[in-house]
Amino acid sequence: MKIKELFLKIYLFLLILCIFSLIILSVLGNKNRIGYLGDFVFDEYQINYTLKLNGLLDIKEKFMLDGELDKESIKQFIFTNDSITNYSYGFRIKYYDKIFRNSDIYGVYLDINKILEDNNFIKEIKIDDNGSPFGNLISDKIITEEKIDNVNYILKIKSDIIKYSLILLIISLLFFINYLSDKNKKIIFISYSIVLIFLIVAFIVFYIIGMQKHKGYISDFTLVDESSLGYVYKAKLYSESIFYDNFMSYISEKPIILQEKPNFIKNYGYSVEIKDKPISYDKDVYIGGDILLAEVHSASNFILAQVYSSSNGNVIYSNSAEQNIFDYNLQTSKGEKYKVDLNIKNINGNGKKIYFALDSVNGYYVIPNTDNISEDYNIYSAVVDIETSSDIYNSRIDFRFPYGEIEVESIKIEQIEDNLYIKDFNDIIITSYNKISKDTYISNAYYYTNVNPHIYLILIIALIILYILYYLNNKEKVDNFINKKVFIFITIALALIIFAFHFWLCFPGYYQIADHIGIMRDVSKGVYSNWHPVILYVSLDIFYHLFGYHTFYFTLINLICFYTGISLIIISLYLKFNKKRVILLFLLSFIANIFFFNIDQTKDATASTYIWLAYSMIFFKSLVDIKNKKINIAFYIAIYIVLLLALLWRHNMIVTIYPAFLVLTYLILKNREFQSTIKYLLSYSSIMIIFAVLLILIHTIFPRIFIKDLYPYKKITNFMYIANIVSCSVPANDGSLIPNDWYVEGKTFDDLKEFYTNSYLNHMVADGFYFPHHKTQILKFDDLNNAKKVWIRYILKYPLNYIKHNILFANKLVNWPMWTFTSQAIQEKNTRYEEVNTENYLFTDKGISFSKFREKTYTLLFNIFPNIGSIYFILISALLFLISGILYIVKYKNNLILLITFSSSFSAVATFVIVTLFSPGPISRYFAPIIYVSIISLISFITFVYSIDGLKILYNKILFEKGYI
Repeated sequence: MKIKELFLKIYLFLLILCIFSLIILSVLGNKNRIGYLGDFVFDEYQINYTLKLNGLLDIKEKFMLDGELDKESIKQFIFTNDSITNYSYGFRIKYYDKIFRNSDIYGVYLDINKILEDNNFIKEIKIDDNGSPFGNLISDKIITEEKIDNVNYILKIKSDIIKYSLILLIISLLFFINYLSDKNKKIIFISYSIVLIFLIVAFIVFYIIGMQKHKGYISDFTLVDESSLGYVYKAKLYSESIFYDNFMSYISEKPIILQEKPNFIKNYGYSVEIKDKPISYDKDVYIGGDILLAEVHSASNFILAQVYSSSNGNVIYSNSAEQNIFDYNLQTSKGEKYKVDLNIKNINGNGKKIYFALDSVNGYYVIPNTDNISEDYNIYSAVVDIETSSDIYNSRIDFRFPYGEIEVESIKIEQIEDNLYIKDFNDIIITSYNKISKDTYISNAYYYTNVNPHIYLILIIALIILYILYYLNNKEKVDNFINKKVFIFITIALALIIFAFHFWLCFPGYYQIADHIGIMRDVSKGVYSNWHPVILYVSLDIFYHLFGYHTFYFTLINLICFYTGISLIIISLYLKFNKKRVILLFLLSFIANIFFFNIDQTKDATASTYIWLAYSMIFFKSLVDIKNKKINIAFYIAIYIVLLLALLWRHNMIVTIYPAFLVLTYLILKNREFQSTIKYLLSYSSIMIIFAVLLILIHTIFPRIFIKDLYPYKKITNFMYIANIVSCSVPANDGSLIPNDWYVEGKTFDDLKEFYTNSYLNHMVADGFYFPHHKTQILKFDDLNNAKKVWIRYILKYPLNYIKHNILFANKLVNWPMWTFTSQAIQEKNTRYEEVNTENYLFTDKGISFSKFREKTYTLLFNIFPNIGSIYFILISALLFLISGILYIVKYKNNLILLITFSSSFSAVATFVIVTLFSPGPISRYFAPIIYVSIISLISFITFVYSIDGLKILYNKILFEKGYI
């Protein structure tokens, strides 16, 4: 007892010391300090962004040499071109203070407003997230100075430190409370309950009042644009109320209500008239008379595009089907409605319609009847409902005119909804009839607020703590109430709640990768392919015919598989060991690698959730004895069906699923008697061979049911050999084994060497060697003769080069960023499929389009969920593969749980080897099955250790009973 009390005192002292340390560090860091901006960079990212800002992204094609960007030449072009007025630079915050600077403890935060005031050539500054010292700025001049001095900054303790400190603090306090007397536990529970009830009541009151109208005012008017449609002003909404934009609340998407609309307001939102040429043309040159000519080459087909400014001030677009980006930032808000009027006439059009985008998150819209434009000036109109709010960073207007010639007198864009909406940074936009003073003031502007998502999260955590405190006070009572049926009900209910939340938050999932877009497009046209597994086409075709054209089907499958699997694991562990804390395994759902990847609709994500579900079912079957014979048979059939779906869902998935049959074969032979070990092993091996043959046959025959001729798809697999061939031959400077007829016209082994050295080694993606849509293509996109033989000969000739290549590739693979997106990035993906089929869009829902609350919730979770590096998953699997294999052979030959550990870890290791040896690039989604299977192997191993009464027993049995010590 004395030792326990001493331990608690020491622990309490250290806890208080840590809390005080955090407080002191926070206070010291919050002091204003002076530093400077330095280490300015103008690399390829900055080049691309500068070109994008000035509408010149297509000009890059003129500066490509042998597939690589000539950076020095394009820099010279940028810095000597007078038409370029925006320059993007990367920078790093530098410090005069030697102690208080960005570190593992502190994040750094700039006073951006002061920098903009002191340096009027800087138009925007954007700092990387989470207190990073790196950022980007947009300047209207070329920066030649080494530093921008006298910038103010403060330091804040990094959110990860605070987050994990709070978690440890809560766990520590609960651990501490558990050692207190029953009387003290009861006092703490009652006190906490009273405080929590008070906070909940306060929250409810705050919520109810917050949903009401709140009074504010609008001021700080700044002129943004002027045209024949009026004067566009930006202003700010202010309020002295606590119900404003702060820690507790944010201004909602509901319209702002003006008690009395001022007479000077023409309409809410933007009204702009575009009569200028787009900024997406690099230069003007005189071509006789009074016609100005701007030239640029189309990035996709190199047709000459021209924009003429005629003598009457109108603009003629010739072959300008690529981006025509105009220098207008039109920050749209959900709920707005824009009317677009295009006053144009046809000169030599080709009968294709015109479409446009007002920003980069709401997609492209068609202007009706523009496939039959009159030869006289006429107005063609479209009305656009804004579904997703854009921000200041993705608000460029883009028009796509068809090939041919069209003369445009004006483009008018006007917000016609009689509602005023909030923009970023609490800005509002209005259009007035006349110019107004900067000091103009609009009183009695009413707005609504919503509670910030992190308040709900805090409330949920507080309720969980309340339950834990209640449990510590009433263990026996709770244990008696939560029997097996109640626990199973709670588990299923929790799974359904988390599933529903996940599906609601991320609906309809992420599908805008080119691979999946192509599948959707082909299926909508009735076309099947085996470029990607044909089952994806078949499945979508069935879903579209049965349930309609929706975009959420594969996300729904992913979530059903994952939450069914985790529920089966939790229920089986409880039924076996009667431990309620296994419900904490639901926390696996909140690992960023899993939560955000589960919404992905690529074949890799769905195949991963299938193998997760299959192993979860096997795990359940190993712990739970299903007595009903029919249910038992149905359960086995379900396991095989899920494994077959996984097999067919990804081309190389056979390697991942085959180790699962080690367990299934064991279960088949489990209740049979054998006269000798040899006969058992022969039977076991025979069944495994039968399974292997069946899997290969299914994998081979299934595509042929739907596609008669698979020969055209054989050339797709050549990338598996090409990267290895090049990686063996180039370091040895030996291209003698590569047939000359493999090269595209004009390319040689020297081109392979150059691309390998200057490009491939940086990213190790093989597409540039082979695929025709890459301008770096060196080898023919064809069924290359004897590719496999050449591959083998190079490996045998240069084995060290082959090994070195695969080690480098594996290193890239485990360090490649996980396939997840920020809230803004995932919404920007919405336009991709719409560009392919804008007018005849079949689907009833587009990509992810967040409301303000959903976006804030997604961002909150994106920032707090832990993102575990891929390397840890493969290390865990490799370690468990060795340990479980040794244990199974040495001591536990008939332990089914240990066999599952071996099987699942073997699956992860085998997948890693195959992905390393035969993937076109070290992309994280190829790695995904390893994450899911490694978690199964870890759970299985912990279950095994617990089933034999812990590590100490395992240690004693292995070392002492075997006589090693």
